[in-house]
Order: sequence, then structure tokens, then C-alpha cells
Amino acid sequence: MTEGLLRALALKALPRAGWVRRGVHAPESVAAHSWGVSLLVLALLPDELDLRRALTYAVLHDLPEALAGDWTPHDGPREAKVRAEHAAMDELGRRLPRGASLAETWRAYEAQGDPEARFVRQL
Repeated sequence: MTEGLLRALALKALPRAGWVRRGVHAPESVAAHSWGVSLLVLALLPDELDLRRALTYAVLHDLPEALAGDWTPHDGPREAKVRAEHAAMDELGRRLPRGASLAETWRAYEAQGDPEARFVRQL
């Protein structure tokens, strides 16, 4: 459990790959990006949508990058990224407290089957 949390918290130090590729000085981290998305959810989510669900998606949407890394379209085919992220989420699901539930929620986000998931993806 502890190792899973440490791996997830390492997202604070993982720079966003797209900014690195573009040569941005001191790019935001993956965790900073997720925090920004979460703040946007708090500020902009329409009242008819479920705030808890949307915030959970915002926090979890890039979690697999703790193991799979942050891919850009230049890093390989989308299918390879999807496979890597699903494998990473399987592993995190085994390592994190409430991991099975977190993995299930992340998969619901990836499936884009509800309006909250689609809202968060647009951010």
C-alpha cells in the first residue's frame, strides 16, 4: 500500500511531457495539472452534474502516469498508450488503498459514459 501511495505522489515531480518536448522552462508537473483541472471543476461544473464524481475523475484522470509515464502523441501510437495506462492502473489498483475502487472509477472516466467524465475530459 505504502509503495503505491509513494508512486502516486511522485506525480508531483513528473513534468508534463508535452511542455518538456516544447522546451518550456520549469513545466508544470502532472500533479499540478490534475490540481488545476480539479480547481476548474470546482469553479465551472454545471449544477446539474455530480461534483463528487467530477472531482474524483479530475484527481484520478492521470494517475496511471505514475507508472506508465506522461505520453505525448509523439511517443507512440495511442493504442500503446492506452495499453500502458490500463496495465499501470491494474498495478496501482493492487497497490493503493481502495485501489480496486479507484481503478474502477478511472475506467469509468476513460469510458466517457457519463456527463461528468465528458466535462472533465474537455478541461
